[in-house]
Amino acid sequence: MAHRKLYIQTIILSSLSIASIYLVLGLIRSTQYVWLLLLVDFVRIFTFSVFFWVFNLGLFSYFSQKMTQNWAYFLVIFITSVCAYFAMLFISDSLSIIAEIKGVRPVGIGFRGVVANLLIITFLYSTTIFSKFKEIESENERLKRNQLESQLSQLKAQLNPHFLFNSLNTLKAMVEDKDENSVEYLIKLSEVYRYFLDNSESHLVTVHAELKIAQAYFFMLKNRFEDNISLKITLSPKASEQKIPAMSLQLLIENAVKHNVISRSKPLEICIYDSEDQLIVKNNFQPKRSVERSTKIGLQNLNNRSKLLSHKEIKVDKTDISFIVNIPFA
Repeated sequence: MAHRKLYIQTIILSSLSIASIYLVLGLIRSTQYVWLLLLVDFVRIFTFSVFFWVFNLGLFSYFSQKMTQNWAYFLVIFITSVCAYFAMLFISDSLSIIAEIKGVRPVGIGFRGVVANLLIITFLYSTTIFSKFKEIESENERLKRNQLESQLSQLKAQLNPHFLFNSLNTLKAMVEDKDENSVEYLIKLSEVYRYFLDNSESHLVTVHAELKIAQAYFFMLKNRFEDNISLKITLSPKASEQKIPAMSLQLLIENAVKHNVISRSKPLEICIYDSEDQLIVKNNFQPKRSVERSTKIGLQNLNNRSKLLSHKEIKVDKTDISFIVNIPFA
């Protein structure tokens, strides 16, 4: 449908251009400015151009099924140019652009039809190439989206089972100890998983929504690590309504917990703040001596989604004392 619209627009615009050229030539060379007659000529040339547009398209569509595209173009050029030559000779007697045609030999008149047809073929070739380019570009974009959606689905389906295991173990211990926060802990756990389910098809969410679930997730971590972990959030008012890829903050907080030592002597400090057009998540870097090998799938997935959704990559800065991830706003 999009390609049909493109062809129709090109047919109309190119036909108007060709008819306008003849009209201008008539105005320049004619000694009489008979506007009504010139307007009739304009309509005739416009109709001539539209007809040969459709003629070229039909022939090319037919021959391209019988032979290679290049041969189809050559054959179409030959057939339509011959037809345009005689067609221009046929309509020249009825044209009122007398000064333009008067005194010109038939060969010259027919040649004008050939030139008009070659212009049409040039437009046809350019439009075909452009439409194919857009089609390929659209297909590539669709494949990218499908691939990234698949990766996102896998990432969401592969929520670290250790997280659920640890969460339930923590809840079990809290219930056994009759911890007054056990009910609140269960509520936060349900909020986190409800968020995962509700946003299973979402690509972009507001920073406000991400922070809300990040705080619920952090409450659970706080019950597990107590005062050995902290979260500091500093955001400007406008940052809250900006959008980032869904599940970004939970992923980065979980990544920080997974790869760093968390103890009374080495507490983990996580900071979330904004700067210019990006959200920044920073934690002190104190890597575990033994940790399961990182596949970096989470960060790669986040980066791929960011490139697709905002056309910008995330930026990761790692020093001896800190690990910083910059997420651009979409």
